[in-house]
Amino acid sequence: MEESQQFKRYQEGIRQKNVRASEALLARLVRFHDGHPKKSEPVPPDFDDDDLAPITMMVRRIQQLVCREFEIPMRDLIAFTRKPAHTLPRQVAYYLSKEKTLLSLPAIGRKFDRDHSTIHHGVNIIRARLTVDPDLAAAVRRIEGHLQ
Repeated sequence: MEESQQFKRYQEGIRQKNVRASEALLARLVRFHDGHPKKSEPVPPDFDDDDLAPITMMVRRIQQLVCREFEIPMRDLIAFTRKPAHTLPRQVAYYLSKEKTLLSLPAIGRKFDRDHSTIHHGVNIIRARLTVDPDLAAAVRRIEGHLQ
């Protein structure tokens, strides 16, 4: 009889986690409905972005397309190196992941094994460079074309 009660409590815990994950996803979808992110309540701390598997797979696709466009291997895109030949493509991948997915900066950071502040910095660098570097803007547009 005791095992049955424990199992019921376990099932209820799973249900509660799924409800919180669904609420977090719905909140993100609502924020991006008009194409512009809006401030809202934070995502619950126990939210696991693996619940968004189809969305997080998009980050992998972005990484692959960036590697192909800049002609670098995936290991160099993810590596902890500051070589300009690797940092620019990496920052482009951060930028596209932020612009084209509903993932938060911490969630994107987990896909690159980086901190959210690193992702934020990279996104800002690319936003600024896009306005003054037509070659970079063209490369980003080509990658975006493959994402459509």
